[in-house]
Amino acid sequence: MSRYLQDLETRFRSAWEVGLSKHGVDYPSGSHRWALLFLFEAMPESRSQGQIAQWYIDNDLGHYDRQIRHLAVKNWPLVTGNRRSTNMTVDMGMPSDHIRLDGMNFPNAIHSFANRSGSVSKLAWDEKVQAFEKARGGCAACGEKQASYDKGHLDRSKGMVEENVVPLCTGCNNHAQAYDFDFKLHPKSLKARTVPRGNW
Repeated sequence: MSRYLQDLETRFRSAWEVGLSKHGVDYPSGSHRWALLFLFEAMPESRSQGQIAQWYIDNDLGHYDRQIRHLAVKNWPLVTGNRRSTNMTVDMGMPSDHIRLDGMNFPNAIHSFANRSGSVSKLAWDEKVQAFEKARGGCAACGEKQASYDKGHLDRSKGMVEENVVPLCTGCNNHAQAYDFDFKLHPKSLKARTVPRGNW
């Protein structure tokens, strides 16, 4: 490893220890850690997937597989310009192939909100799905019947409790996450409409 990479990793590890490690975010292992180091060095700017791949080549780090999104699932605070992303915050002002490391202090809120476990029993969920299929046809947002539904959060700042989850098709759920929307549920029609997050 070059002196440059050693110094960069020392600074990166130090920032992780002070910040993200205290939130239970594990230090990255495997080849994706190099992509994080590159994004760390670039903060607060974003970098394209192509720039990351070239940085791997320039520093003899092997092949970059363009799958850094997997670190968002491990709660690394990554931001993307890709509107289809479901595990990272989407910055509409960034090019679609760009990624940014959003600091070293707080974990990825999108993934931790989207993957909370909660206290909705199978019976309660099945009854809720039946109610929405009867009233709306299926998905609380678009109304399409599905073989199975995502447990979509109405208010993503709250937990997965019965009053905060509704059946959503994967498309509607992903759309809301990608554009940072919550849902407002009409109590009579059971139609969920998107609202900017926090506008409850």
